[in-house]
Amino acid sequence: MDTPYIPKASLYKVVFTDKPGLEILAKGTTLAKLMKLQSMKLDLNETDAEKKTFAFKFFAGRVVRWNMAHPPEDDMDEDDITAEGYCVHCGQTPGALMVPSQQSLMCLEVSDVMGIIFGYISAIASVSQGKGMSGSDGAPSIQEEVMRMLGEMQSPTTLPKLS
Repeated sequence: MDTPYIPKASLYKVVFTDKPGLEILAKGTTLAKLMKLQSMKLDLNETDAEKKTFAFKFFAGRVVRWNMAHPPEDDMDEDDITAEGYCVHCGQTPGALMVPSQQSLMCLEVSDVMGIIFGYISAIASVSQGKGMSGSDGAPSIQEEVMRMLGEMQSPTTLPKLS
């Protein structure tokens, strides 16, 4: 046991059963960053811009590659497209492969963005247990704990208030 173990960065291929064909290759993250993400509950009513966008910025920074296309022009509002045919939110071409970025996430439907982010978090938390480890001591498993955290992040109290 004289040789130190040097952990290597993990890459995760995230696939979605409810979004056939969508594949995301993303980097893992540290426990500290995952805990920060969990502690900054997603609240779209938040007035602090950094807190409001932390989850989106965090996720976009983890994506190495994806095959997400920009929503087509037919699915966009008139005022979301420039005279030159680009999206006003991200500057990309409707229907084209999107660059993985926080701006790109802003062009997707809320349910898609949340599903993708929660799918990623679930994937990085679904690690295999080491030899001789078991979750039979009555404590929640990593997966159960992450699902509890995701549930807290999606609380109805974090949704925007309608006027």
